[in-house]
Amino acid sequence: RHFLDRGRECPRLLACTHYTELLELPELVDRPGLSLWTMQVMLEKKTEADDTLDDVIFLYRAIPGRSEGSFAYHCAAAANVPRAVIDRAVQVSRLRDAGEPVHAMDRS
Repeated sequence: RHFLDRGRECPRLLACTHYTELLELPELVDRPGLSLWTMQVMLEKKTEADDTLDDVIFLYRAIPGRSEGSFAYHCAAAANVPRAVIDRAVQVSRLRDAGEPVHAMDRS
């Protein structure tokens, strides 16, 4: 809202990588002078029985709208983050989305 209230001095571009929740703030919904764009991706869905990540292809094309989801796990995999770390991140994210408590991992 700070930037939008600056009128003609408002930045022309503000990039947001992994904080899509910010786009749900009431101050940003249907705000005149604000348009949302996202990077286009192509997803290859896995079967429901397959618990691995969907394949994603980043098309490097900006399109009007907002992202339909986070691709943080895919970025982590592309950066060679260990699979166990990614799996735990997926687990924590699913628990949070379901409103379930997140407990520390048993390291024994």
